[in-house]
Amino acid sequence: MSSKKQIALCCVLSGILFSGVAFAIMYFVANSGVYPSGEDTLYHIYRGKYLYRSISEGNLYPLYDMTWFNGSAIMRYRAPLCVYIYALCEAIGVQFSTDPFIGYIVFTGFIFLSGACIFLCMGIKEKRPIMGAALGILVFFTPADLRLLFGEGNLPGALASLFTVLVFFGICKFRQEEKGAWFRLISIAFALLVLSDLYHSFMVAVMLLLFLIVDIIVRQKVWNAIRIIEALVMGTAIAGVWFIPFILGNVINSRSDERAATFVQSIFVSLDPMLRLKNNGAYYFGAALALIALLGWLFSYRKTRAGFASSILALILSTPSLYIAVKMLPGSENIEGTKFFSVGGVFILVSFLMWDTLKKPIAAVLTALLLIDCIPSLSLVYGNMSGADSQERLDTEDVNMLLRDAGIVTKQRLLVLDEGKLGPHGAVLASSWKKAIRTAS
Repeated sequence: MSSKKQIALCCVLSGILFSGVAFAIMYFVANSGVYPSGEDTLYHIYRGKYLYRSISEGNLYPLYDMTWFNGSAIMRYRAPLCVYIYALCEAIGVQFSTDPFIGYIVFTGFIFLSGACIFLCMGIKEKRPIMGAALGILVFFTPADLRLLFGEGNLPGALASLFTVLVFFGICKFRQEEKGAWFRLISIAFALLVLSDLYHSFMVAVMLLLFLIVDIIVRQKVWNAIRIIEALVMGTAIAGVWFIPFILGNVINSRSDERAATFVQSIFVSLDPMLRLKNNGAYYFGAALALIALLGWLFSYRKTRAGFASSILALILSTPSLYIAVKMLPGSENIEGTKFFSVGGVFILVSFLMWDTLKKPIAAVLTALLLIDCIPSLSLVYGNMSGADSQERLDTEDVNMLLRDAGIVTKQRLLVLDEGKLGPHGAVLASSWKKAIRTAS
C-alpha cells in the first residue's frame, strides 16, 4: 500500500477505529467500579486538579501547595509535563461531566489515541500503515503498559512511554539515514520524555546504551552512535530549565539495593501468562513479545536486530543471576529490573514494525499472538464492571477513615497515623476532598 489515496483511506478508517476504541476504553474505565485504580493514581490526579484550579485562577505555575502534607513545592520536585496534560484533560472533561475524576478518564483516552496515532504515522513512514495501525492499538494493551497505568498508577510513566516510542524510532531512522530531522526528533522527544518522568527517562537511557553497544557490534558505526548520544544530551539540556533546579535542589529520592532487589524475579515468572489469572498486577514481560524478540534477534537483519537483542537484555536484567553482577555497578540501586519491561516492549514493537523483510502471513500470526497475550491483562481496564460511583466510594472511605470528623475539629494541621496502610487515599481525601485540610507528614 503506497499510493496517496490508499494511505488517506487507511488514515480515515484508522481514525474512526481509534476513536471507537478510545471511547470504549473510557467507557469501561468509567464503569469499572474500581477507578481510579493504581498505587499512585490519586496523587497524580491531585496534582493535575490542583494545577487546573490554579490556572483557572490565573496562576500558570503554582510554586507551593499549602495543603499537601507540611506544604510542598508541588511542581518543582516532580516532572511537570504530565500535570499540564492532565489539567488539559480535566478542562475538556468538565465540559461534559461532573464526575470528580473525569480528567482521569479523558487522560486514559488521550494516552491510547496518542500512542495509536504515533504508530500509524511510523507505519506510513515505513510504508506499512496497516501494521502501524494494528500495533498502535496493541501498544496501549501490552501487559507492562497496562500495569504501568492501571496497576502502578504511574500516569507520568504512561505519558513517557509515548515519547519513548518517538525517541527509539528516531534513533533507528538516524542509524539508517543520518538526517538532521531525525537528530532533532531525538532531541525534542527526549526532552519531552525527561519532562514527563525523570526516572522513566533514566530507564530509557540505560536501554539505549545497551542498544547502541549491541548496534556498534553489529554494524560497526561508532561515530553515528556518538551523534545519537549528542542528541540525547541536547534533549536533556533542552529540559534543563526544570531539570537543573531539580538536581540542585538535591531532592532526588534515595534508593537502595534492598529496594532494587524487590524488582528481581525468575525469567519463568516474567514469561508465565497464567500468573495474571491469579494476580493481574504481577510484573509480566509478555510471552508473545519475548517470542517476537527472539525471532527478530535470530532472523531479522542488521536494521532491526539490535532493537530485538537489547529488549531481550531488558528481560535478562530482571533475573536474580544477572542482578548479582548488576548490583556491583555504580548506581545499581536505580536499576529496578522488572520496571524495564515497558521500555523493552516499546523496543520490540518498533523493531517489529521496521522488520520489513518479515513475510506478511507470519507478521499477522505474531500480531494475533500479541493480541491474545494482552487479553488476561484487560481486567486492569474494566475492573469488576459494577459501575460503582467513584465519588460515593471515596465518600464512604472519607467517613470510615474518620477524616471527615477529624476535619471538623482540626484547627491547624491533621496528622494521619496510618503507617502507610491507606496509601495516598488518606492524604488526598484530607487535602482536597470536600473540605481541604492542611496535613502534616
